[in-house]
Amino acid sequence: MAAGMVKARLICSPGAVGTLREALSSRGIAVAEEADLVIAERGMQPSDAGICILFDPGSPEPLLSFLDAIRAQRGKRPNILVARKDDAFHPLQVEKIQYFEANGNTVYCHAEGQRYEAQEKLYELEARLQDISFLRIGKSCIVNVAWIRDILPGFGGRLILRLKGNAAELEVSRNYVGDFKAYLGMHGR
Repeated sequence: MAAGMVKARLICSPGAVGTLREALSSRGIAVAEEADLVIAERGMQPSDAGICILFDPGSPEPLLSFLDAIRAQRGKRPNILVARKDDAFHPLQVEKIQYFEANGNTVYCHAEGQRYEAQEKLYELEARLQDISFLRIGKSCIVNVAWIRDILPGFGGRLILRLKGNAAELEVSRNYVGDFKAYLGMHGR
């Protein structure tokens, strides 16, 4: 059995065993007699089950969707980013980070009025945070759109962003203006 694989005891009618065993295996769940998790057909659950997931044998799709959702969450990193400042590491809540900026080979993150050195490259942060309100606005900058206070027109089709609780003004470069406006649902000029 592969390391890190979840084990579950399967209790179901004989006709469903093969199909469910295969579906569970493809989701990283091994069927074993000794397991803390029980996946049981409705009406067949044991009284000694610790954690028991019931399913309807005529409609296994909700069970499989539930297992897929759990699988998607496994391995996701928490909304904490560890950054460095003054030779110490600081866990930062991602929601409190206003923006990231790259300067040479160093990426800085700005949060709670402080500047920290991020441990990841800008493209890695962009991929990691794209689903939670972070958006690239230039070759060297990613902004948390939840922190934008004002959006002002800038020179040459650019936009200027002013952030809440921060005096910095960030520029959305022309190459990123279209994506930025589309992300925010901005129409018109």
